[in-house]
Amino acid sequence: YYQKGIEACNEYGNDFALCGLYQQIGTAYLNQRNYIASENYFKRSLLINEEDKESRQLAYDGLAEVYDKRQEYKKAYEFKKLSASLKDSIFNQQSEETIHQLSVQFESKQKQMQIDSLRQNSYFSQALISSKNKQRNIAYLATACIFIFSCMSFYLFFKRKKLEKEKALFEERLRFSRDLHDDIGSSLSGIAIYSDAASDKI
Repeated sequence: YYQKGIEACNEYGNDFALCGLYQQIGTAYLNQRNYIASENYFKRSLLINEEDKESRQLAYDGLAEVYDKRQEYKKAYEFKKLSASLKDSIFNQQSEETIHQLSVQFESKQKQMQIDSLRQNSYFSQALISSKNKQRNIAYLATACIFIFSCMSFYLFFKRKKLEKEKALFEERLRFSRDLHDDIGSSLSGIAIYSDAASDKI
């Protein structure tokens, strides 16, 4: 099983998977108390992947355990120190990445809040402008209505005055014609009486 995995990793050039596979084989030999083979595979994993700190830290742990089982405590202590050093470095790196990520998220949140605030202010400004425009339009409409109403009121007032004058003139003319008719009637009656009296004398 492990051999087929090694062949596949070599075929596809997957060093990361090969490194993990060597560490699994080293752990398997360690559990079988084959410390020489276990040491060999842990050291192979170190030669393959020199950049991955987590992988190297696991290999250092494996070697420290191998030397501890073989009672080579000085080597075990040295690899344990290397493992602890890498572990601290990994922790610090992860902490820095976490802090950076949180900082980016915080800045992104702050920017989003500023954008939302600007949008909200823009919305309120537009609403205020729209409200002012409506009030201005209403004021214009009210002024126009008052002007039209005033013009109609003046027109009706002058029209009523004109009708009253025409009515008064008509009534004056009617009264004058009646008086004239009465005067003419009286005059004609007087003439008729004088004519009859003159006829009797003749």
